[in-house]
Amino acid sequence: MKFSLFLLFIVLTQFAVCQKKQPVNLFLGGQTSFMPYGLLNGYTGGGFGAGLQAVFNTKHKLKPHIDVSANLFSINKIAFVFENGQTTGPLQTVASTFGGFIYVPANKIELAFSAGPAFHDEGTSVGIKPYIAYYLGKKKVIKAYTSLTHIFKPYPFSEKNTGIISAGLAVKLF
Repeated sequence: MKFSLFLLFIVLTQFAVCQKKQPVNLFLGGQTSFMPYGLLNGYTGGGFGAGLQAVFNTKHKLKPHIDVSANLFSINKIAFVFENGQTTGPLQTVASTFGGFIYVPANKIELAFSAGPAFHDEGTSVGIKPYIAYYLGKKKVIKAYTSLTHIFKPYPFSEKNTGIISAGLAVKLF
């Protein structure tokens, strides 16, 4: 009897929660990426990645969001050895945790800018990420997006920045 009442409570709660607008939307995305510029971008091929994006629903056109993504690139297995004994190679993995804002200028279009730490093979750097997205339906469940992740000085011995251009699809989980 207690179990049946508990199940009834859970089912009624789920129907009640589904009726109102959620305070946070969560998107799961998949993307293809490549590095157009960087210190060793000639040794890095294309890659793929995945990400999660949490968008906090507000009544304004400017909404806060958190973007967590990771990319894996195909690389030429090559090591560079410097005079001081330091070794390095092309970046194979890049993960980021960015926070920022989404601006909604039209019904199906999003523009966003975020910043935060970028984690890669050489350590941690600061990065920024502008992106644009377009929803592919009236229900706003699937969106196509493209972005540029700009990482400031990923190598400790170089002043050159790295960029990653990504394009993909994201599906709304809730």
